[in-house]
Amino acid sequence: SEMCIRDSFWMEWEDVKEYFSGGGVCFSKKSWFDYRVRGAFKGPVPSVALEVTVTKPTSVYFTLTQKDKRSVLPGTEYEYAAMMISVCKNHKDKKMKMHLNSGLDADSPQQRCYFTYQRDQSMLVELKPEDGPYLVVPRCWGTEKEEERSFVLGIISEKPLSVDSGISIRFKALEEKSRVFKNMDKFAYVGSQAKDVECECQHTPIMGVPFEKKLFGLGISGN
Repeated sequence: SEMCIRDSFWMEWEDVKEYFSGGGVCFSKKSWFDYRVRGAFKGPVPSVALEVTVTKPTSVYFTLTQKDKRSVLPGTEYEYAAMMISVCKNHKDKKMKMHLNSGLDADSPQQRCYFTYQRDQSMLVELKPEDGPYLVVPRCWGTEKEEERSFVLGIISEKPLSVDSGISIRFKALEEKSRVFKNMDKFAYVGSQAKDVECECQHTPIMGVPFEKKLFGLGISGN
C-alpha cells in the first residue's frame, strides 16, 4: 500500500553488514505492566533470582539485559557474555524442575539449554498456580569465576504485581553449589530457606513516569 511504501526504506545488504551488528523485533504491550530489577553475575552465579507465585493463570514476558556495547568507552574491550533465562517449576521432594529456557524466539521458549551471545534475552511464559512457586534464574556461561557482570531482569506482566491481582515475586539468592548452574534437570530448592535479597527496582506505570525503589520483592505485603 501507499502507506507501507512511504514508511519503509531499503538498504543494500553490504551496507547493512557494515553499519549494523544485529537486529531484532520490538514487542509492544502498551497495556501490560513493566518492572525491572538490577542484579549482577559473579561468574555464573546471579545476585538475585525471582521466586514467582500466581493464584490464577498469568502470562509474563521475562527479559534479561546486559550492558550495551554502545555504552562502553572507546578503546575498551567488551564482548557480550552468553546468557539465558531459565524458568523452573515446583517439583516434589523439595526440588525444582527445569521447565523452559529462553532461546532465539521469545514467543517459543524451549526445554533445552540455549545460551546466546546477545544483549537481550526474552521469553513469554504462561504461569499456572498448580506448578508454582516458579523460580526464574538469570544464567551466564563461559565467564571467569570471579568476573562480575551487571544485568537487568525485566518482568512484563499482563496484570500488575500485587496481592489482589494474584501474582507476586520475592527476590532470592541462590547458592553457588546449586545444580541449576550445572544445567541439571532437577535441583534442590526450598523457598523458605533461601536467602531474601534487597534489590533496586524500577516500575513503569501505564500513566506517569518510572520510579525506583529498593525492595525485597514485588507485589508482596510489607513493600
